[in-house]
Amino acid sequence: KPTCQSHITHSATGTSIHRSMESTPAPPLLTPHKMGQFDLSHRVVLAPLTRQRSYGNVPQPHAGVYYAQRATKGGLLIAEATGVSDTAQGYKDAPGVWTKEQIDAWKPVVDAVHAKGALFFCQIWHAGRVSNYSNDSATSCLVLVVRSIFCVDCSKICRVTAEWAGADIEHRQAGESSDER
Repeated sequence: KPTCQSHITHSATGTSIHRSMESTPAPPLLTPHKMGQFDLSHRVVLAPLTRQRSYGNVPQPHAGVYYAQRATKGGLLIAEATGVSDTAQGYKDAPGVWTKEQIDAWKPVVDAVHAKGALFFCQIWHAGRVSNYSNDSATSCLVLVVRSIFCVDCSKICRVTAEWAGADIEHRQAGESSDER
């Protein structure tokens, strides 16, 4: 087994102690982990976040660079909040998966992450009451929130559920450009 040398100096007496120690096992964070059907090489995960850099809700080329820089062989990345429809958005310039243009833009991002040997999960979302059709000002969002607090329309709930199901199908299509991992 590899050993490491340690050198300890007692601060009060100045006495030096040299000793050899057995190598310590890797911390649990750096050990492999089986997550369902996925074998991770470590437990460090890129958590989901909101970058707001998908102008017009379309992932940009820099997204591939961003995620690939954080990908490791056998690692897991969880994408930023990705809207299931144009009415699902809670933040301006968050990416989406409801148009062909968006799906096509995600494909090179997924490919870049998979090329590094990492897993990539898409965090699909709907911002719920705070979702906004225009996302161009805080005022429009506030008006929508106030309106939604006092008015529940069951047809909207059914529409949102259908949007989620559609987004799952669309995201799966974006991932089909790479080997299944």
